[in-house]
Amino acid sequence: RMPAGAVASVPATVTQANLEDFKLDVQHVIEVDEGNTAVIACHLPESHPKAQVRYSVKQEWLEASRGNYLIMPSGNLQIVNASQEDEGMYKCAAYNPVTQEVKTSGSSDRLRVRRST
Repeated sequence: RMPAGAVASVPATVTQANLEDFKLDVQHVIEVDEGNTAVIACHLPESHPKAQVRYSVKQEWLEASRGNYLIMPSGNLQIVNASQEDEGMYKCAAYNPVTQEVKTSGSSDRLRVRRST
């Protein structure tokens, strides 16, 4: 409102940017045969806007698909043509691009790759 009059816009929705904590989870052991595709699931917490997923792979953060590591739109990590080199611990994190907060899952998943005979 101004002394000269008032202007009204169409209804708008305003949402405050936020990033919730991860829910408590237990460690999962994922087993896959060598050469197959392994899937590591990440249950992202509630976030506005939607959080971007990151994975800790061999103590290095992976923010985008690279090599045989594919970050899917669902937030899951697919490891294509899994080999012994891919064995180890995997942990996911959520990143809110507006608040620039990063929250890390409290649990890690362990990948075991069975050798082909």
